[in-house]
Amino acid sequence: MAAAFGEENAILVDAPRVAPQDEDAPASSGSNASRIDADRLLSRITHEKQPDGQSVLYRLDGEPAFIDRGNRLVMAEGTSAHEEKVLAALLTAANHYHGRIELTGSDEFKAFAIGVIVANRLDVSMKNASQQADLDAARRAAGQPVTPAAAADAVRGDPQAPRATETPPVTPEAQAATQSAAPVTASRQQNVVPQPEPAAPKIPAAVYTPAEKAREPVTGKVTACGQAPFRFEEGQSDSTFITLRTKEGQQTFWGKELAGLLRETNLQPGRMVTLQWQGEQPVTVKVPKRDNDGAITHYENVQTHRNQWSLAPVGGTRVQTGAADMVPLAAVDVSRYTQIQHTLVSRLGIDIDAPPNPADGLYWLKPDGQGSAQPGDPLSAPRPPLNERAGTPVMSAWGTDGRPDLLLVQGDGDYLQGIVRQNGRYQHVLVSLPGSAEAPPMVVNLLTPEGAQPIGSGNGINRSGGQPVPREHVVVRLTGDEQQRIAKLDAPADVPAALHARMGYDERYKAESGWVKEQPAAAPQAAPATPPRPAQ
Repeated sequence: MAAAFGEENAILVDAPRVAPQDEDAPASSGSNASRIDADRLLSRITHEKQPDGQSVLYRLDGEPAFIDRGNRLVMAEGTSAHEEKVLAALLTAANHYHGRIELTGSDEFKAFAIGVIVANRLDVSMKNASQQADLDAARRAAGQPVTPAAAADAVRGDPQAPRATETPPVTPEAQAATQSAAPVTASRQQNVVPQPEPAAPKIPAAVYTPAEKAREPVTGKVTACGQAPFRFEEGQSDSTFITLRTKEGQQTFWGKELAGLLRETNLQPGRMVTLQWQGEQPVTVKVPKRDNDGAITHYENVQTHRNQWSLAPVGGTRVQTGAADMVPLAAVDVSRYTQIQHTLVSRLGIDIDAPPNPADGLYWLKPDGQGSAQPGDPLSAPRPPLNERAGTPVMSAWGTDGRPDLLLVQGDGDYLQGIVRQNGRYQHVLVSLPGSAEAPPMVVNLLTPEGAQPIGSGNGINRSGGQPVPREHVVVRLTGDEQQRIAKLDAPADVPAALHARMGYDERYKAESGWVKEQPAAAPQAAPATPPRPAQ
């Protein structure tokens, strides 16, 4: 099945719904009566990213099958007549690319691919009208139902009348001439049949299934789950989805509320689950309000309704949205964090990239202060209240080169934020102050494109060598450091009492002559007693 010169035996597709991940596998959305066992076939498929960073090679039993080039699936050399390899490519198109395809290459390959689609009852349609007609004919010949084309795709024999908005303006003279030359009778007007509105294109269940369809529990195998633009459409905001292979075919359910269920169950593709929609519940959501420069000024509470779900992995524990035993997450807006951080970095004049921005624009934190890679519900998650002291220096530790090794300022709410230097490189951190006996007073989180990741802890020093000391030093322990760091409050007397206590001090700072004035014994001796400050 050699293709014509300059044209590959390939399957043209739309934009991908989700980027291929290591755990992803294409999945059939057709009938269980497939001639080839799709599940068994796909268990033999592996894929690997290519050196160009743009394409992915899929193999069947270790042999090249096809290459995913983003907008087309190209059959590997010598595979265009291999039924299983062509089927694997078609299943990938059905699962990851909305199931709307166009075949290119030789006529033999096109006919062979249509035969594979019909034989295995694949849920795909053709973007090319001629190929869709061939597919419909093949399905009719096999006794399979053919979905009628939408009204918007119909071909009409009569020329379409010009639209009213396209009709040129008519002067009174021209109008009179027209009326006298060709009068319009009432009977002719009665014979005019108004054109129906074009039918909205039906969204496949594999792309979007309404929540109400899960009013009765839906059981199936998870083929994909996580975060993606809503309905896999470019330009839409990210949402959480779960795609299930059920007896009715592929079904994809959407909802930001599903994020908590994925996090609680650590759900991965391949597991059997039962998902159920439990109706709507009134909730209060936080809507950020911004000024003319785009900076967040405050949050407004808005009353709305959110879907409620339950999810029960086979052999696992059932969880449901809003359950009391689910771990509630707090969220810090990246834009607000960056706004505060900009002032700090500008003052220091250090070389550091902008704070990483996760896909949803939020850093997620657990009640124990540790960052969470799994997101929560961005609308209902609590945000720290804006703090009028945000950006005020709180503590710092300085290196022998006169540059800061650690510097933290007041963030919003009960958070600190700033920078740490490790291996000569500055990085952005967000420090939680959980205020819980079950967590360290301070939890240091490194900020990454995947979110906040805990890398250490800290607490105020109350005693050194068994002797009480002024409550102005903090010990910080970071993963990767050979020794702990000792930071000093920049203005201990000015630190609010609540913040001072949350850092682990057992009493307020007192500048009394009876206190030992030296740094604690744990402090690195190389640190300058009076660290230099950057020029203002």
